[in-house]
Amino acid sequence: MIKLSLPREPRWLDLHPTVRVKVRPCTTPLVEAARAMAARVMADIINGSDDLLMVEHDVADLQKKLLDPDWCAGVRQFVYVQCLAKAAILEWDGDGVKNAAGEIGKITTENLRDVLLHSDIKDVFMQEFTKPLMQVVAEGNV
Repeated sequence: MIKLSLPREPRWLDLHPTVRVKVRPCTTPLVEAARAMAARVMADIINGSDDLLMVEHDVADLQKKLLDPDWCAGVRQFVYVQCLAKAAILEWDGDGVKNAAGEIGKITTENLRDVLLHSDIKDVFMQEFTKPLMQVVAEGNV
């Protein structure tokens, strides 16, 4: 039997002692929108568009790196996580998202990239954000 117990309200996730985010509920449409966005962004990256900045600071040799299938898979996953975060995060807080003036930075593509380049933060975001859907799967409610 399907349980309709997925969160319906935004919630705060602690990603790191210095970063917390308020996210929309993790729903199938949100996840699918992030997948579609990631596919589009990856196509743009492979074609050399400005979305290269979504991946890393140094984009000079990224095109060469993308020829390696393992590197390309890693970039694809990182892009997906960023797209999911972009679709999900409503606001953030903590010293880890403050700018040089000590103010909370805006949620931009570049700022998301910089925060998610910390693999521990990226991993906790994916685990905690998708946890409600994974619990439904684990309970056999699919």
